[in-house]
Amino acid sequence: VGYFYPYWQQRVEALRAGSLPLWNPHLFLGVPFLGNIQTGLFYPPNLPLIPFDAPRAVALSYVAHLWVAAAGMYLLARYRLQVGRPAAFLAGCVFAFGGFLAAQAGHINQVQTAVWLPALAFAYLAAHQRRSVWWALIGGGIIALQLTAGHPQELYLSLVCIGVLALCEAVRAAVSDDD
Repeated sequence: VGYFYPYWQQRVEALRAGSLPLWNPHLFLGVPFLGNIQTGLFYPPNLPLIPFDAPRAVALSYVAHLWVAAAGMYLLARYRLQVGRPAAFLAGCVFAFGGFLAAQAGHINQVQTAVWLPALAFAYLAAHQRRSVWWALIGGGIIALQLTAGHPQELYLSLVCIGVLALCEAVRAAVSDDD
């Protein structure tokens, strides 16, 4: 509340006034606003939230991103991991409403970054299995969303997860080639 609400409010006020918030005069003797990735200034899903004050915008963003998390995990489980509908639904609920995203509710930029991991895994698996440039481009778009959401560490962790997934796929392919 003490960290993100002021950033969100300053961002909203500047964008409503038709200007790009370059500088934050409220911290120390002033600090770059545009240079602070945690402000989420260039994260596209934040644009529809401009009409709302910071507390309402953060709350709406959190709820919307829980839906992104649940839908992404459902799609990953159902269509890439080939589990049944009840198991995919459960996977979506566990990911979206589990401890990690609940614990990060006060760090909206971390939530906005982390929820894209299942969609990124879906895009990776679709690109890998279908040899599809289209799905690889979608994966790149998801990475861009994660980067602009404002928590680079969470993006790095997502990329490590995709790297482990790629390694598992390579091992699986090597083992099945030996059979």
